Amino acid sequence: MVILGIGTDIVKNQRIQHILRRHPARFLQKVLHPTEIKQFESKKDDGQISRQCTEFVASRWALKEAMVKATQNRSLIFSGMYLYKPHLESAESATPNDKIQVKIDHPKNQEILDSLGVRSIHSSISHEDDYSIAFVVLEK
Repeated sequence: MVILGIGTDIVKNQRIQHILRRHPARFLQKVLHPTEIKQFESKKDDGQISRQCTEFVASRWALKEAMVKATQNRSLIFSGMYLYKPHLESAESATPNDKIQVKIDHPKNQEILDSLGVRSIHSSISHEDDYSIAFVVLEK
């Protein structure tokens, strides 16, 4: 295994909550993939942005910032990548070995990763009380 880049990011959930209250639609369109926007909407509590919503967006923000750090390229399009959890898509075909994956869904992002020779992206996200964190390893 050849590591091409690593990145990590931590974000204060309150910061994301503040942005979501002021400019929710604009922020979500800029930061989340359409798949993630649907997931976000399903987490709302009676149409209100819940703590779970805030943690969801904060962890995705941290993941995408970690990707920027791992690639050393600020040109990545945040809405052109998303966290894919196979076990949530199809419970019948899910296995314990299913890995959470970062999916790339924008030609510019794919071009950046291809130019670096990235063959695999390993990631982890977590949130606890006030903070969300993500870690990314790019592998050749």
